[in-house]
Amino acid sequence: MEDWKEELENNLDLFVAVKRNWQPDELSMAYRIYNGHYGTVVRDTGCGSCRRSVLSHVFKIAEDIKKSRNS
Repeated sequence: MEDWKEELENNLDLFVAVKRNWQPDELSMAYRIYNGHYGTVVRDTGCGSCRRSVLSHVFKIAEDIKKSRNS
């Protein structure tokens, strides 16, 4: 199994509920998952819009995993 997918599955609860305040280690995890899934090397620059975009994509990936578990 891919590292990013295992990390997401181990922390799925973090990415299925709306959260307003993210700790630096949680953001790092989100970027690792995003980069692993899309094969990119996006870095956190502190841009709020960029962070929301990455988190939104990770939420969608997490939702897909959650749906596949339930079926």
